[in-house]
Amino acid sequence: MNRNWPLGALLFVAVTALVYAVGCDPVRAEENAAPVFSTWNGHLADADTCATAWLIKRFAAPNARFEFAPVGEMNMPGTPFGVPQAELRVMRGKTTFETALGQYGLNSEPLLLMARIIRDIELNKWGEKVTEEAKGLEALLRGAALRAKDDNEKILELGSVLFDCLYADLKERTDR
Repeated sequence: MNRNWPLGALLFVAVTALVYAVGCDPVRAEENAAPVFSTWNGHLADADTCATAWLIKRFAAPNARFEFAPVGEMNMPGTPFGVPQAELRVMRGKTTFETALGQYGLNSEPLLLMARIIRDIELNKWGEKVTEEAKGLEALLRGAALRAKDDNEKILELGSVLFDCLYADLKERTDR
């Protein structure tokens, strides 16, 4: 048996061992890729869409990344949300946020209370708000969108801070 392996074979074995040692399995790279969620450009200024993006990132897919398509575009990458024909959208009398809760099996009391607030904002656009948080949250989200000046990533960042704060408050209230 010849124990003198060609240099190419030794390099292949060494590189393969290194790749697996650091967790960079090229066969599984696509499986480990961050899931992509997409919506229309500018739609994160909408409370329901912004709350759904927060929910996805916070609970369903923490490593998710978001892409934005021109308004009206239906051929979007990844999992579209908050647009017609998307799996995660307003349907059967539910907001996109409520649809996402069901899709991902999320039903904690603070999230259900958030769903009620988002629903109040969406359904009572011109009427009196039912929940005490809806009017204030709507104003803060509108301000975040104005401050971000059509920068989707900035709107998502600011909205996420607002939803993290709301969630913390609701969680504290329900944990009493």
